[in-house]
Amino acid sequence: MTKDDYSKSITPDVLTTLSDLINKFNQRFGIDIPITESDRIVMESWLKNLENDIELREYARVNAFADFVYVYESRLRDQILTSLSDNQYLVVRIFQDSDLRKNIMTSAAEFYYKWANATDFPPVTPETPAQNRLSFRETIRSCKGHIYWIDRFIGKGGLEFLLDSFDNHNVKEIKILTSLYNNEYQITEELRNQFEKLQKEMRQKGISLEMRVVSTKVAYNIIPHDRFILAQNLKYNVPSYTTVTKGGFSEIKRTTNDIPFMDFWNNRDSLDLLNDWSRIKDILDETLEIHEAKCSACGKLAQIKFKPDGRHPVYCKECLGKRRHY
Repeated sequence: MTKDDYSKSITPDVLTTLSDLINKFNQRFGIDIPITESDRIVMESWLKNLENDIELREYARVNAFADFVYVYESRLRDQILTSLSDNQYLVVRIFQDSDLRKNIMTSAAEFYYKWANATDFPPVTPETPAQNRLSFRETIRSCKGHIYWIDRFIGKGGLEFLLDSFDNHNVKEIKILTSLYNNEYQITEELRNQFEKLQKEMRQKGISLEMRVVSTKVAYNIIPHDRFILAQNLKYNVPSYTTVTKGGFSEIKRTTNDIPFMDFWNNRDSLDLLNDWSRIKDILDETLEIHEAKCSACGKLAQIKFKPDGRHPVYCKECLGKRRHY
């Protein structure tokens, strides 16, 4: 069958599970030589190994089926031949009948292609914490060239997870953009010191690592509310690291959104975690410092988390609560 034949063919209904696919194989083996349970286990292992092949999955997502099928058949053939010594009877049966072998490989390729181009990863749920982390890790590992991660609330945990997950053979540049505004509790001296060590470690591996924080409310309101991981080969809309690790309802999905990451990165209010640390520290000190001022409504002394400017009203906790109900 030629590439043109594949292009013109109508792909059959989606096979939703490996078991469906194996049952289809069984039908094509014939009634007189059905697939045994041990055969089924071996064949499922071949297909499962290919499902875990991130490079093959990405190839399926960015190429037409007519081009993908030849690559898949080559990978599946390698899987089959690798198990020859342990499964000689099954392998010989497959390779003795060229039509049977072609039908099996084509069906498997069609199943894989539809699976790879359907929902990228299972939904993120509170009941599946291990799967959540695996899916997020695979998202990061599938990135090539660079990783640009934009998330208003990244801290130490998210940083460590990213650097434990990416493929250092395929990624040479990492830029992380988070927020200082509304994220003060995570932008700490400890994070700064940890990042400095990690940056030196990455540099020794030939990888550029940078992190910037959005320092003002104006800039904070400009950057996307959603989280994104952007690479040369893909773009993902992702949940927060906290949602992934602690549980929540969300999804990891490819996106066609054209996110102007470098515009946000180069904004004058985006400060480098290391080079601009003194400025960041000043903002943190001012933001976290407790000030006392007279309440504009009742006149009582109020403690507030910002420095009063003498022009705008200041309210104690009780009066502020009353105003929010109006």
